[in-house]
Amino acid sequence: MKISAFVVAAALVLAFASVGAASAAPQTGYDITFDGYCDGLHLNIPSVGLPGTAYSVDGDQIGCASGGVFGTAKASANGHYGVEKGTEFVTIPGFSTHTFIDSNHKWVHYGLDGNKIYVLNKGTWSLGTPDAGSGVPSSSPRPGLAGSTAGPRDGTKDIIFDGYCDGMELIAPSAGLGVPRTVDGNRTGCSSDALMGSKSLIDGQEATYLVSFFADGVTWIQTAVFPDHTWIHYSVSGDQIYLLNSGTWSRGNPIAGGGRPSTG
Repeated sequence: MKISAFVVAAALVLAFASVGAASAAPQTGYDITFDGYCDGLHLNIPSVGLPGTAYSVDGDQIGCASGGVFGTAKASANGHYGVEKGTEFVTIPGFSTHTFIDSNHKWVHYGLDGNKIYVLNKGTWSLGTPDAGSGVPSSSPRPGLAGSTAGPRDGTKDIIFDGYCDGMELIAPSAGLGVPRTVDGNRTGCSSDALMGSKSLIDGQEATYLVSFFADGVTWIQTAVFPDHTWIHYSVSGDQIYLLNSGTWSRGNPIAGGGRPSTG
């Protein structure tokens, strides 16, 4: 069920209360600079697109880069959101990255090499707006960061989006890095997009998978796969996040010919 109207999307989020329509704090905007680079991000938490969902994030690239961004956030131990309090997991379509922004003022841009996650770049961030005329964008690769450590893994989780012809193979820690809390893999069934992401505590649910992927080469999506067997696909229109689709999941491998994809 593809949703394009923001009013309808908001109504669906309210109806899907068990996966994120928690009471949101007053909306706050944050400007951050990737230190040493000409770009940064403006982030709204909770988002402009889904203001009733406390963990939702949207906004814009700023400085020498532009374009909408969207994603999800982890609250601090005392339940507060914000760039200096919690953690944000942001999909940046313009960079093709899944970006981690932590309250300790560190950030990582993750990219994909095939279906394996790697570190495109990382560094520190500061509050404020970047100097667009100074230096290069943070998407500039830094040699030596992408190597795999291939550590022990929790295992592979194969899931089906119930009622659809697609699902996901989720590997954590990731095959590409082997670092705890990193995820990679690919869609399964009738779609095969590579995916990358993180594993974190989202909306009170530990071990939630947050994965970014370029669906069929058309639309950037960030999917939250919750341990209570629910999932949500988020995407972005302009600079506002919206709910693309949601449902339940089961363990197993989907039947490629069994209907339409959850993103279609």
